[in-house]
Amino acid sequence: MIDVEGEALAHQTKLAAWPSSDDASAIHAERLLAASGDRVLFSNLDISVDPGELLVIEGDRSARLALMFGLSGRARFSDGEAKVLGHVLPEEGSLVRTRAPLLLATTADPAGELDCGKGGIVFVPALDELPRAVLSALSEALAVPIDKDAPPTTWVLGVGPGTDPESYLPGDYRVLRLSPQLAALAGGVVR
Repeated sequence: MIDVEGEALAHQTKLAAWPSSDDASAIHAERLLAASGDRVLFSNLDISVDPGELLVIEGDRSARLALMFGLSGRARFSDGEAKVLGHVLPEEGSLVRTRAPLLLATTADPAGELDCGKGGIVFVPALDELPRAVLSALSEALAVPIDKDAPPTTWVLGVGPGTDPESYLPGDYRVLRLSPQLAALAGGVVR
């Protein structure tokens, strides 16, 4: 007999103060692995994103979707540990989903999703696929000045290989290039 609930609770308890008791990262993940069948999408990936930061993920569409669906609590990684908005994944995925919308080309209410992400994390796996009206709404949301009395919104935006995100983005951002070969060789670390 397998005690799935007990294992989940033990995992959640083990990571309660991980990576440290004073960590305030919007996203902290270590050794993430995502695979689809025999194909490794990314491996040994470490990510640390501060609240209010803008991170651009460049890479294969499947890898970007796997990473963002996993970090937003909508899918499980094949391996690794992740904590998003202070919640341990996958056990607290439902809590993450309430504050981490996924903005896709097919999203019915983009303005509502952007509003839902205020003070949390907005994930946009395929920035280059968004319709013009949704891109406009996203650009407006990204340009809103930070309210010092409210929690900052963290942004994770995905683009295809070789896409120049400059035209979409105001201000500073970091880029993480996903590549199964580079992730395996370099440890896939972004800090």
